Amino acid sequence: MAKEKPRCVLCGQETGLFDRDSIRFYRTTQVVCSKCRDRYEKAEGPERDALDQRILSSHCLENRDVVRRGYEAAQEQKRAEEEARLEQERQTQERRERQRAVLTCCGQEMTSMGVSTFQLGEHTFLLGDLDNLLSGSLELALFRCERCGQIKFFDPACVKESL
Repeated sequence: MAKEKPRCVLCGQETGLFDRDSIRFYRTTQVVCSKCRDRYEKAEGPERDALDQRILSSHCLENRDVVRRGYEAAQEQKRAEEEARLEQERQTQERRERQRAVLTCCGQEMTSMGVSTFQLGEHTFLLGDLDNLLSGSLELALFRCERCGQIKFFDPACVKESL
């Protein structure tokens, strides 16, 4: 009785000795032909998802239970990452709205004056500018009201990520 040749998990074709290749698929190694391997490795996004579904439904799939558990774990991780991304976007939007409320004066939005660096420390009689050198500097984002001239200071990192 002759041993059956392995079949490509994507196209179902018998793979010859020189045409046989493999891919890692959800914690398993699956047999594919060279053409399908190239196609699978180049695929991204929806095309890759469609190929994954095709492999999952293939009658040539080996270790089906292990693959199914790996696939479900990966899908759960994708869902969790998407939920975290959406939550991050929601928080960023809330921060933007709070900052817009804070960055208003006299009924209008304040004008950005950019980021300025302020020297910390002070000049003293005995030590001169040594305190300035040791204290460092502080960068602040400045905003000004065009009507009344009021100026507000913000952490530049917070302003950049929310405006």
